[in-house]
Amino acid sequence: MYQAKFDKARDRYSKLAFVSFAEKERSSKIHDSIATNESQYRNVMSRIELYLHSRWTAAACQFPLSGLSDPRYAELASLSAQDYVIQVRKLVQVAPVSENTRNLVFHAQLLTGDYSGLESLGDHLLGGSGSIRIPFFAADRFFQLVIDKQKGRFYTEADMHPFEQDAREEAWLKSHKYWSDLEPFDLPFAEIKGLSQKAVGRWQGRQLDKNSYALKLEPKGLAPNYSLMNILFCSAGEKAEVTVTRNLGQFILHVIGSSVTVNADLADPSKIKGPSGSNGWVTGILIAGASMSSNTALGSMAIQGLQANQAQLMANEDVQQAAWDNFVAARDAFIFVEADSFTGLEELLGVVN
Repeated sequence: MYQAKFDKARDRYSKLAFVSFAEKERSSKIHDSIATNESQYRNVMSRIELYLHSRWTAAACQFPLSGLSDPRYAELASLSAQDYVIQVRKLVQVAPVSENTRNLVFHAQLLTGDYSGLESLGDHLLGGSGSIRIPFFAADRFFQLVIDKQKGRFYTEADMHPFEQDAREEAWLKSHKYWSDLEPFDLPFAEIKGLSQKAVGRWQGRQLDKNSYALKLEPKGLAPNYSLMNILFCSAGEKAEVTVTRNLGQFILHVIGSSVTVNADLADPSKIKGPSGSNGWVTGILIAGASMSSNTALGSMAIQGLQANQAQLMANEDVQQAAWDNFVAARDAFIFVEADSFTGLEELLGVVN
């Protein structure tokens, strides 16, 4: 049951022989427990699937996502990285040692932005099953990114969920060639010579940049977007998304090990403009404009336009900063599982020796 194999649990239950009244009464509770757990599992997975394999998974959203007012996008506006992590936490409570749960726990831990927790959990999972599968998407498909420490390989794997998109969204994405295509790969760790990332925003950090990618490898391979890369950007802000993207690259380098020389160009959250970033640049233009043409009507109009632009930039940066502060403050609450917390259940249920 804790592996989400409910049909198997029912089959085993049906073969048990109960003699006494007390045993029969207890058996009824077991049957009800299986049904309850299965219902909870399906409900939680339904919400998780909305994030991983729905028409909104590859949406080219804008920050702040919750500010979408068009009722056609109400479902998209309800999505957030924090809600996804909460759903995975619920999944852990229902089916803690399911292989699917273990992979989603790593994905959720990645989205918290806590690298030390990610490395600890990842090492534990790789030490057990030997591999981790991370949900990804590209311009026209879903796929899994697989880190296989047992085999010493890093590769992509097909995900057969249908790639559904909102019709308006699909037409826009195709015409703008917005998301990058998947370039499949299967590389031994020792053959990986380079790892780069492109994860910044545009329009003053309101939208993930065109053709962004979480991982580009040398000699070959491109894995465009881990699932929720866009939702994270649009709900928690640019700095949160860049931080998480960097953590993924850093973990991969950690798994490859120091014996392999990899030319790494990771996303850098320190380069994201904060509240004092572009504002200083705009203020400089205002001062220069005022000194050159403050006595002309044209100069006055230009200054007013720049002032309005500065106000818009400041407002956007204030919202971005608030989102980052909230992301950092919520990080402790996001950390929902310790790396060793699986071990007791695994041993108890006989999953490992």
